[in-house]
Amino acid sequence: MASTPRAIQKYESNIPRVGNCCFCFDMNAGGTMMSVFGVITGCAYLARSFYVLYNPHAFEKTLEEDDALNNDDDNIWLVYISLMFCGFLFLITSGFMLYGSAKRMSHHVYPFLIGILFSAVWAIILGTIEIFDSDMLIAFGYFAFAALQVYLWVCAVSLYRDLLEIELDPNKPTRTTV
Repeated sequence: MASTPRAIQKYESNIPRVGNCCFCFDMNAGGTMMSVFGVITGCAYLARSFYVLYNPHAFEKTLEEDDALNNDDDNIWLVYISLMFCGFLFLITSGFMLYGSAKRMSHHVYPFLIGILFSAVWAIILGTIEIFDSDMLIAFGYFAFAALQVYLWVCAVSLYRDLLEIELDPNKPTRTTV
């Protein structure tokens, strides 16, 4: 790949590459599925946060149901505003990946790569915090989620590399099917 930057060429061989996304879909279909799921997840995060923030009765019900949120020290508004931020992040990055996968443009996969890597790092941080709070079951859940995010990141990198090969030589047969 002569037209890719040298920094990418240097580390490209170190990044694992998978042949199928989720072990059974080709990379283009897998990228489309990941991005559609990300759009749905982003919409669900936004709907939940808007519902709780703009419906005072739902906000009070949330406080009654969750003992951890009943403490005066906790700021429930911050929780749902950060959930709203995550929803926007999922929606935007997944929209870019959906467009890039559909139009065969590799540079539209970048925001998804950054977003999913950010999500994996954040899950590791939260899992580590839960270890220090001695809640190992929740910590295990965060670490399992981080492992899933890393796998999906590898799938997205493989899709990016396949789309880059298509952009560099459209006549060259690649692993990604149309």
